Amino acid sequence: MPRPAQPSSGAILRASFRTLRANPRLLWFPFITLIGAVFAVGFGATLAWVSSQIAADPTVDLGPWTLLFTSEPPEGHEVAARGVAAGGFLTAVLLQLWSLICAVSLSRATMDALAGREWTIRGSTRAATSRLTAIATVAIAQAGVGRLLGKRKQKNSAKGFLGSMIGRFTTSVLEMAWWAVTYLVVPVLAKEKCNGITALRRSGKLFKKTWKEAFIGRLALGWVWAGFAALAIVPFAACIALGVGDPRWLLGALLAPGAVALFGVVFVRTLDMIYRTALYVFATEGVVPEPFEGPELHDVFVVAGR
Repeated sequence: MPRPAQPSSGAILRASFRTLRANPRLLWFPFITLIGAVFAVGFGATLAWVSSQIAADPTVDLGPWTLLFTSEPPEGHEVAARGVAAGGFLTAVLLQLWSLICAVSLSRATMDALAGREWTIRGSTRAATSRLTAIATVAIAQAGVGRLLGKRKQKNSAKGFLGSMIGRFTTSVLEMAWWAVTYLVVPVLAKEKCNGITALRRSGKLFKKTWKEAFIGRLALGWVWAGFAALAIVPFAACIALGVGDPRWLLGALLAPGAVALFGVVFVRTLDMIYRTALYVFATEGVVPEPFEGPELHDVFVVAGR
């Protein structure tokens, strides 16, 4: 008996794109994410600046800082460093919180779209904000883990060659493990009424049953990223190859990659969430959403029990 052909990553992309083509308004959610990210970064930068100004003023009573130390309160530069660190962490939490709210809204809208139900951006966002406590818990966890992994990378770079290699490997393993735990947390938050910790556990449990499908989707989206990366460098490479010296053309060649990358982030993020949501629906309900019902995808959606 001939062995069934393995589904190509192109089949994954086509199914996700069909859903997006039928519901182009889904692209608005990643755009809204980017707008909120700008404000979050601005807030964090403002907080760090205020901290440095307070630290530079010896007349300011540090008050609560003394509760954190058994000896003398820290010097001004230490307060500034802690203020910058606190501002950075708060910025990371705000970025994760806003990103998760938009992602949960997108997943909720995608669920309705896959089921053939009417949906609106406002209604999907309202459903996401009703889960704000659980989303905030996951956002804090993601920001905290991201910060710890970032510190590990900094320590790895200060080690010797062998220690650096081992450190980078272990950090990569931890990053992959965290990716696995959180892979389906967004559709879980969009659909199930549970707290943030339970949502993470639920996501990890579902990933164990769908890890092959998750990696197939990751591979498919990797090809999309590669295409956008190649497209982004084309204008600048063309200017170099043709010997173009006009500053206006060179400026356009430099700005074009940014525009392509921006659209690439929005486009790929939307496709990724569509696929994750479809996989969640199948993993929990045993129903293959209509755009993913093609025969070439029958071998993708194989989940060992629910």
